Amino acid sequence: LIDKLRTTQRQADELLATAETPSSTEITQPPATKNNDPKTNSTRPIPKLPTFDGDILQFKAFWDQFNAAVHRREDLEDVTKFVHLRSCLTGAALHAISGVTTAAENYPAVVQLLHD
Repeated sequence: LIDKLRTTQRQADELLATAETPSSTEITQPPATKNNDPKTNSTRPIPKLPTFDGDILQFKAFWDQFNAAVHRREDLEDVTKFVHLRSCLTGAALHAISGVTTAAENYPAVVQLLHD
């Protein structure tokens, strides 16, 4: 279980690094043709996020912080939000979503699962 958690955390870290690193086309793109889609131009950093292990008594405090730092941000794609959420989960909470593929379309369902 610990090895799986470490593997999942490493994968989440790699996805986060990939999601936050601009591609070479974005670096060399001239300002006149800059993409103005706010979801692809997020520059506001995400603060250190809390963790959640499945303890229902701790969920509200966790969700309040995650919601403010990630969930409500309109400049982030749902898949990026999912990666951040997965990186915060440990123990029973991580186990509850372990079979869910990290994809944009699965983010709302995972959020609902955690709330239930």
